[in-house]
Amino acid sequence: MVVVGITDTDVFTADGIRRLESLRRQLEQLPGVDGVLCPTNARLVYLDDEDTLQIRPAADPLPSSDEQARRLAERLLSQPAYRSVIVHPSGRAVMCMVMVKASTRESDVAGRVIELADDAKRNQGFQIHVTGRAAATYWARILMGRDMGMLTGIALVVMILLLAGLFRSWRGVVLPLVIVSAAVLWSLGLMGYLGVPLSHSTEVLPILLIAMGVADSIHILKTYYALGREGGPVENTVARTMTELNRPVVLTSVTTAAGFLALNTSGIESIMTLGLFTAFGIMVALLFSVAFMPAALSLLGPPASGRKKGSGRFVALERVAEGYARLLTGHRKKVLLFILVVVLAAGWGATSVPVEMSNLDNFPKGHRFRLDTEAVNRYFPALSTLMVIIEGGKPDAVKDPKILHAMEELEDFLRRQPHVGAVQSVTALVKQMHRVLHGDVPEQYRLPRDIEIEQEKITGEDGSVRVRRFEVQGRQLVAQYFQLLEMSGKPDELSHMVTYDYSTARINVMLDTDRSSLLDPLTKKVREFLSRELGTLKAELTGMSELIRAVNRMVITGQGWSILTSLVLVWLVTSALFRSVVLGAFATLPLFFSLFLNFGVMGLGGIALNVMTMATSSVAVGVGIDYAIHFIHRFQMERTRPSGWEEATIRSMRTSGVAVSLNALVVAAGFGVLMASSFGGVAQMGLLIALTMITSAFGALTVLPVLFVSLRPRALDGGNAKGGER
Repeated sequence: MVVVGITDTDVFTADGIRRLESLRRQLEQLPGVDGVLCPTNARLVYLDDEDTLQIRPAADPLPSSDEQARRLAERLLSQPAYRSVIVHPSGRAVMCMVMVKASTRESDVAGRVIELADDAKRNQGFQIHVTGRAAATYWARILMGRDMGMLTGIALVVMILLLAGLFRSWRGVVLPLVIVSAAVLWSLGLMGYLGVPLSHSTEVLPILLIAMGVADSIHILKTYYALGREGGPVENTVARTMTELNRPVVLTSVTTAAGFLALNTSGIESIMTLGLFTAFGIMVALLFSVAFMPAALSLLGPPASGRKKGSGRFVALERVAEGYARLLTGHRKKVLLFILVVVLAAGWGATSVPVEMSNLDNFPKGHRFRLDTEAVNRYFPALSTLMVIIEGGKPDAVKDPKILHAMEELEDFLRRQPHVGAVQSVTALVKQMHRVLHGDVPEQYRLPRDIEIEQEKITGEDGSVRVRRFEVQGRQLVAQYFQLLEMSGKPDELSHMVTYDYSTARINVMLDTDRSSLLDPLTKKVREFLSRELGTLKAELTGMSELIRAVNRMVITGQGWSILTSLVLVWLVTSALFRSVVLGAFATLPLFFSLFLNFGVMGLGGIALNVMTMATSSVAVGVGIDYAIHFIHRFQMERTRPSGWEEATIRSMRTSGVAVSLNALVVAAGFGVLMASSFGGVAQMGLLIALTMITSAFGALTVLPVLFVSLRPRALDGGNAKGGER
């Protein structure tokens, strides 16, 4: 459904009604529209001046004077089925509900409605606002397309600048870009081939692959330039580089892919799609890193002499890394105490992480959809909908007064709840019919009872009048009311509230919020009322509010399962490839550190756990494990040399420590680009992942060295790595 609100306008003039009816007819003619309910075609049930029952569209015929238009407003407002539903009591706002055909994509219709609304603003002078779920999907698609182009371009520029600054050679820029381009193009190409559409979640796929695709390239190029300082044939340098790095490069790519595949436990389709195709892109980047990169380096020949001399720029970083290593090994207890304090503080912050889903809040402040929604919501709570489906179990069940009275009790209960606006169902139409056919007095605005006492006037031959009273079943009255409504010419209004065989009815509840934290208590109360008051009558909740609530539950459970699954997967993979469950456990330790910090920042910063931010943890595990793997691999290699634990720490820090630090900075910068996204959830995801890259590297280069020197695990002496960086 697309909601069209006209606010801050005096519609109820002869000219205003004429323009509104013109807009309604144009809306009905749009492709994909199934029907439109506006104040002009809402069916009024009333007695005319001759006490004849009238059931006809409100603006049939169109009012010829402002006085007639005002009488039309009064009639609409006198019927609870429309008051505060499509007409505000002030008369300064009206709403049209555009129904979409089941075979048509709602967002396509929303786009056509928005174009028509823009024309109407210019030509008819109305303040028109288009909102609803379909409009949200339309605008999200527009912003998503803009974001993908803009953010991908920014990410590429950032990568080029950082790679140029690090390696100061064209090969240090071009070769990594070829790898990330292949990863992005192959992943998007596979999505297109399989017919998988882009979504709000998968829009970040190119940026994820750009940020992560350069990780292995940085390690390979850094080692290549370091070994290249020794001279010798370029083929030998490339061979030594890949001999040292093939194992950790393969291992880090496999564990990163495993981390993203763990998103398939979330149960949320868009997040599962993101995990699958990101994992595929990572494996494409691995293929190009171990096949294309060494082949290209061999063909390009050795760096020029200036480049060789320039590779000494890493020397300063290596000295800083050596000083840091000596600090860690010399103050192990203080470092461990500091880490413990940080983890405890983060754990305290993690206890207050909010869980929140809101489509409106995801749009940037000042965006048209947000402004339109807020404008309509001031008059008609229509930010989200809750639908209660009442199943009678057999044809004509809804004609039973008992079911209608149960629906009425539920509606009265709903109206007393916070954030509930209009409540719409067939009960209002039945009550209006009963009132009009029983003297059109306010006290008769009610549902028929099981047995009603009716009366009729009988005129005798002598002209005397007597009143005959008789009993009639309430079911019969209800059936007559529905039949009269069906005969009125346009039964489509009924079709949105009751099935054609009257076996099932629907109560539409309009809400002024789409925040899951506010919807959860409401739906909980409704479910409790249904189970307590409806007895054997079957009722189900659906609608946008239930969808948000369901996704919210999946986020909570999916977050736990995805973290657990990704941690188990990376532990199994690292244990198998290091041939040691102990080293596998050591590899996962920095991940706990970064995860605690991630949730601590979310709790202290008030960043909600939602569909987008839930992916942060799996990314943290999948990418963060890379740093631990590279450091453990280098440390294991250094332990094959005749040196002490402190010396192994220093050498590992000078080599892998520098590469890991540079890698983390580059990857964090790539993810940081997401902070420029139009969507709040994506921007928060970018911030958290960028932060997680830094904390993961810090954990690998701080927690692991201190633990290795303190505990001296024997598993590190059993490595079979060969060679080494100088």
